Amino acid sequence: MPDQQKYTNKLSGKNILIIGGTSGIGFAVAEASLEFGAHITLASSRPSRLSHALSRLQTAYPSASSRISTHAVDLANEKTLEANLTALLDTVTHHAAPAHKLDHIVYTAGDTLPHQSLAATDFDVAKQGGVVRFFGPLLLGKHAPRYMNAGPASSVVLTMGVAAEKPIVGTSGFAVVGGLQMLTRNLALENAPVRCNLVSPGAVETELWEDFPTEAQEAMRVACGRLPTGGVGRVEDVAEAYLYAMRDEFLTGTMISTNGGALLMG
Repeated sequence: MPDQQKYTNKLSGKNILIIGGTSGIGFAVAEASLEFGAHITLASSRPSRLSHALSRLQTAYPSASSRISTHAVDLANEKTLEANLTALLDTVTHHAAPAHKLDHIVYTAGDTLPHQSLAATDFDVAKQGGVVRFFGPLLLGKHAPRYMNAGPASSVVLTMGVAAEKPIVGTSGFAVVGGLQMLTRNLALENAPVRCNLVSPGAVETELWEDFPTEAQEAMRVACGRLPTGGVGRVEDVAEAYLYAMRDEFLTGTMISTNGGALLMG
């Protein structure tokens, strides 16, 4: 008689959409979801990155190739953001067909945010800083329930960032992202029983690091070396927070911080 699989099979056979899943934390969530038996769809703005991510996953998990699909979606244009999101959801679920409805949506999409003084920040810069990272999740929350299986076994997991919890000079221009904590709580109420939670990662080494100057990368490594955990975060560790948020059917309206103890530091 085989052992029971009471805990390890919670994601087995589930349909998971990962928006921003071609790199970094999102890609790690994709890997972990496959290992737990889920069917995943990766969504990203760049077809080339989707192709590369698909190839990496198929190489690492050849037996899971049939459980992986990809779709391109542009989230950076405010004029087409809502239409593009609904088109993605329509396509992924075959227009909300019961057999193809989603169990979980993980949103890790994020563009490079400008670090600049408040004096150099104008309205257009501030608005653009929130398109992908705040208004995308807002509009996703508006439409997602129609495409998801109803009940607490389903969830939406959003992503914020430690800068919204611990102010950093030069980040006022995208302070709107801090509103994700309130949005998460509201969606947990308005879209119940589908759950909504938020993960707030600290400094994690992802492909976005490559957008920073070398000296800035080194400065971040030095700063992270002073953390209680002694270094920069790894995507495979931070991905565990997303897995937990999906698997715990009693968790909703909650923010999970995974930052190496950054909030403990002066």
